[in-house]
Amino acid sequence: MTFLPVVERELRVAARRRGTYWIRTAFGFGAIMVGFFIWLDDRHSPANVFGENLFGAFAGLSVFYCLTCGLRSTSDCLSEEKREGTLGLLFLTDLQAHDVILGKLAATSFAGVYAILATFPILAVPIMMGGVSAGDFWRVMLLLLNTTLLSLAAGLVVSALSRSSYKALAATLAILLMLTLGCPILSGITYLVSPTHRSALRDVLLFPCPFYTLGESHYASASRKTLHDFWWSMGVIHSLGWLFLGLACVIVPRSWQDRPAATRAQRRRKFWQALVGGLPARRQAFRSRLLDRNPVAWLGARARVKPALVWGAVGLVAAGWAWGYLRAGAEWCCEGVDLPMAILLNSILKLWVALESGRNLAEDRKSGALELVLSTTMTVKETLRGQWMALRGQFLGPVLTVIAIQLIFLVASLQRESFHDQPINPVLWVTFMVLLVADLIALGWVGLWGALTSKKPSHLAGMTIARILCAPWILFILISILANALIEDVPSDPILTWKFFIGLWFGLGLLTDLGFGLGAALHLRSSFRALALQRYAPATSPLSRWFNLRRKR
Repeated sequence: MTFLPVVERELRVAARRRGTYWIRTAFGFGAIMVGFFIWLDDRHSPANVFGENLFGAFAGLSVFYCLTCGLRSTSDCLSEEKREGTLGLLFLTDLQAHDVILGKLAATSFAGVYAILATFPILAVPIMMGGVSAGDFWRVMLLLLNTTLLSLAAGLVVSALSRSSYKALAATLAILLMLTLGCPILSGITYLVSPTHRSALRDVLLFPCPFYTLGESHYASASRKTLHDFWWSMGVIHSLGWLFLGLACVIVPRSWQDRPAATRAQRRRKFWQALVGGLPARRQAFRSRLLDRNPVAWLGARARVKPALVWGAVGLVAAGWAWGYLRAGAEWCCEGVDLPMAILLNSILKLWVALESGRNLAEDRKSGALELVLSTTMTVKETLRGQWMALRGQFLGPVLTVIAIQLIFLVASLQRESFHDQPINPVLWVTFMVLLVADLIALGWVGLWGALTSKKPSHLAGMTIARILCAPWILFILISILANALIEDVPSDPILTWKFFIGLWFGLGLLTDLGFGLGAALHLRSSFRALALQRYAPATSPLSRWFNLRRKR
């Protein structure tokens, strides 16, 4: 009998995908580009400094990629099969839960492991330049494998619990953010509570963060204490990965079955419906009011708890700032605290809008409900207006509150004595507010456009974030490095001021929003019905798509 038959079958399927081979080429090309720009920035530095910076950049980007493997690959692998009704067919055979889980793990990890193998020779190059030891290299490679296991396992356990692709994606993202950002923040809070003595809890909270492990790996050979912390952190990450896999094996045989709800379960369901949508009388009034205005808006705004969740996230950040003010007093009111808080609030809203903007439209397209909507007398303009009404009902209040908070911080920065010495701070606040509004509008349009064009709804949020939020920062870093490299060769040796960097950041952000957001809006308004029916069109080859021709069958 074949050992782990699902693993063998999934590996054969993954080996036939073109993306499995193209990802190595993409990683190699990306590594060459990263190395080129790091060389531009450090070409006058010694070889060991250049090698150390090159190794640090490659390692950091590789760890980030490994963390995203669960979001891209496993967060919807089991929930999709549950929605389609195929997961139960697997358990009608002699297969066990670990066969299914390990099979999905093998299939989803194939591309990720190939990418890690592509980084193997790239990360080894800085060893020959100096500044990086062989021990650093092998510790980082082990960290990449552990981080990939953690991310994939987190996606599997969430996918085993959920049926909705967006809920699974959001829960996986929440787990990974908690491990990479939440645990260090909690460690910092314990330091604020007890800064005078060493706290064991403070160190333990840092262990699940892969970036902390990456920082410890480089200095592990120089300090016995650092080596001890590195291996403890590696053990925690590895144990969490196997814990998530074990939980997925326990959950998946029980989560796909439809059982009659017990009396207690029915009570819980009624309580949850009342919490999400309000009491029956309020739901009926809300339904009647929105249906008269726009039925699509009612479909997207039925869950009344969604705005409350956004308000709760904003209130939680505000409560953290208030706690720090009560503890530190007037010293807490400074740019070093206000700017990170504004960045955190803006990031929460932008990521949330990216997750929610095309969610309802993508689900309606996948279930076939969108075709029913298009068969009615509703126009494309009314359909898009309904989608935006649902988004405004969920995010408009929190966005206005965040802008009001940043206006207060702007007024406070103008009244500080350091205003004349550091005029950069008011400019930053204005830039934050303008880009917040522009990014949110662009995220909404690109999310709606991606809901009609993306093959998998689980990839929609990542595509939207990459185009609107990641692309400007990548261009900003590359142009800044090129500008610094060009200025170093000028005899007069000019210095780039903060005005150049803020102007570059602001200009790239607006250009990205206009390019992607305006293009998506125009495409939706002119070709909405064609995009909605695109999945019924015959498949085309890449060459024929390039020339806009249909492939002959």
